[in-house]
Amino acid sequence: MPYIGLSHPKAEQIAAEQVIYNARYPTLKPNWSFELSTVLDGSVDEVASKLGPLDKLETVMKLNPVCFEFVEIARDWVVVPKGQKLGDVRVREVPGDTSNHDSENKGRRYERVRFEAKDTIKAFWGLMEGVVIQRGTYVWDEKKKLGLWEVSSIDKPGMEAWLRKVVKFEGVNEDGKKKTRVVEICEGYTRERHHLFDWLAERFTKDLHR
Repeated sequence: MPYIGLSHPKAEQIAAEQVIYNARYPTLKPNWSFELSTVLDGSVDEVASKLGPLDKLETVMKLNPVCFEFVEIARDWVVVPKGQKLGDVRVREVPGDTSNHDSENKGRRYERVRFEAKDTIKAFWGLMEGVVIQRGTYVWDEKKKLGLWEVSSIDKPGMEAWLRKVVKFEGVNEDGKKKTRVVEICEGYTRERHHLFDWLAERFTKDLHR
């Protein structure tokens, strides 16, 4: 979404806003959500191996025609506390774990990839066009065939926008053939500083991930 204002804020101001937004993220309730699903040919193992693992993330991101650039920033490890499930937590802002092993008392350890992506967005029948820069993390649970994808918009001053998506791969049988249902459970938050364009910010954020 293009910046609308009298003067474009400096990079330092935008960075300072992001520090505040990131600190709020772990406890901030979403203000919208939706769920998508589709059925693909092939067993769960076949489909999940092509779409789920960390090394497939760039390919999956670029399946969305609006994504024109993807950069993997780093990889580390994160721990999901004992008694909690990956699909129920937020790990984007959790400090990386350096213990190098799982602990029965601590919880389950997952590899996490940090990335940045650029998307082209259009609105009002192409009259408004801009580039959105997203930064986020992705974690994959091979045993459960489940991915956790969390991103935030980092370049739009005065706009707080994030999305958390859980991707599940479930086996189904249709006409005697093994197929896989891919389910995406999405929740997000958008807020524009002056509340004049909240609806537009929400629409852009949703459209990027449908």
